[in-house]
Amino acid sequence: MDSTPVSLSSIQDTIRNNGHLMRKNETKPSQNLEPLLLITERTSGTKTQMVYTPLICLIVQGKKQLSVGNSSHHLESGQAILVTHDTPIVSYIIEATENSPYQAIVFPLDINMMQACLKELSSTSTNWKKEESMQHPSSIGRISCDQGFIDAFERMILICSSGENLFLKEHFRKELYLRILLSDMGHAIQQRLLEHSISGKMAAVIDFIKSEFNKTIDIQELTSICSMSASALHRHFKSVTGLSPIQYQKNLRLIHARQSLALNRSSVASVAFEVGYESPSQFSREYSRKFGFNPKQTPPMFAEVN
Repeated sequence: MDSTPVSLSSIQDTIRNNGHLMRKNETKPSQNLEPLLLITERTSGTKTQMVYTPLICLIVQGKKQLSVGNSSHHLESGQAILVTHDTPIVSYIIEATENSPYQAIVFPLDINMMQACLKELSSTSTNWKKEESMQHPSSIGRISCDQGFIDAFERMILICSSGENLFLKEHFRKELYLRILLSDMGHAIQQRLLEHSISGKMAAVIDFIKSEFNKTIDIQELTSICSMSASALHRHFKSVTGLSPIQYQKNLRLIHARQSLALNRSSVASVAFEVGYESPSQFSREYSRKFGFNPKQTPPMFAEVN
């Protein structure tokens, strides 16, 4: 991408004019501006833990830090983060005020539509080659946004907020997908879209763990899904997600438990059993260690969106 500084004034004006569509913050219900989600937060220090599905998030104003396993990513206005696999992520708003709030645009990725764009790009472009290597980039990485990328996001906001022709919305959506594939993180999403790449195989393992997250993990079952040895599975899975399969499952369980406790106000014991724990006391210890408060202290209406 071009390293020329980008101008954010136009997209900031567009967001300001559509302020009624913004989320108040990242932990309360919001109106989804399909397929975009516009986020605003006026207080720094806000911390959230959730499972990010494949998406791209553009920071329009303020600063944020994302942590995955032992790695972290610092994002400022004009920068974007790409998530290629369902990944448990800890995020911190590190710059936001009442007069200058943190603002971001989240664009969920439709994997099937991206695969169609990849096929079209590889069959029609003479100046671009599909990434065929078996490398397995991390599931999260920063994209260098040029002005064209910023403007494409703004066009999506305008077409979504206007409720205009569905065909136009899909056209602009496709433009964003193509820009992602052609970006400096294009190889990462390409690998995710290739079924037989390591990244693609890890996506299949992740899908299985998510579908069975409240059951004991059978490593042999996971190795059969990706046709790897147990040691290779652990190595590649951690390279992609930053976590081992067991750690990944524990994160899913605890995040799901937090949402159940906040939204349904269920008993601690029932939620512990629901997410797969045999011991409510062990659940409470691990929950407190992860979130910094015990299950009974979970704030109500914690509506993070998976």
